[in-house]
Amino acid sequence: MYYSTSIFRKAGLDHLYSAYASLAMWLVYLTFSLISMSLVDRLGRRVMLLLSHSGMMVGMSLFTVFMVLSGQYAVDWAKYACIGSIFLWMAFYTTGSSSVSWFLPSEMFPQEARTAAMTWISVLSSGCSVMTSFLFPLLVLVLEEYTFLLFVAAIAMGTVCIISTLPETSCPRSDCFPECHITKSHSWISKKCLLARCSPMARLEPIKPLD
Repeated sequence: MYYSTSIFRKAGLDHLYSAYASLAMWLVYLTFSLISMSLVDRLGRRVMLLLSHSGMMVGMSLFTVFMVLSGQYAVDWAKYACIGSIFLWMAFYTTGSSSVSWFLPSEMFPQEARTAAMTWISVLSSGCSVMTSFLFPLLVLVLEEYTFLLFVAAIAMGTVCIISTLPETSCPRSDCFPECHITKSHSWISKKCLLARCSPMARLEPIKPLD
């Protein structure tokens, strides 16, 4: 995202349209962030991540194909297809990988380890972002249009990890607590349902008051 304008220029757009395309990309980011808010509790964290990774791999693979067509074969319409594939990638990235990663770690660790875990995850995430930002221009010089295949491979490995190791940290209320199931004729939620969660916090013993 940091190099979006230069990527669009390399795809064949002029400077003005590259700036417009970058602005539109951030509008896509905002739009699908709002959509993600309404889907994450319905579909579950694991499903959202798998859908996100699948769409990201498709979008990035299409972008590589269209970059090759635009650069090596001078296909005129391919530069516009590059924009569409980047928007597709951004939509799926925002729907799952960008949003779920903010709160998923807090649901995977117990209360006593949550602060330390979130701190190290933030440090690791920021470090990877900085490293990627510095290495990306060097990779482009070597691999050119095929640079993004490295990201496709990284996303594919992440997908394998999600399938094999990541548990679902949320579940439908009706599965965990039948009395929490909300029908069309009942818009209320009992106090017990508000306190119940399908997460590690639900298994913690309540804090006893001091004598």
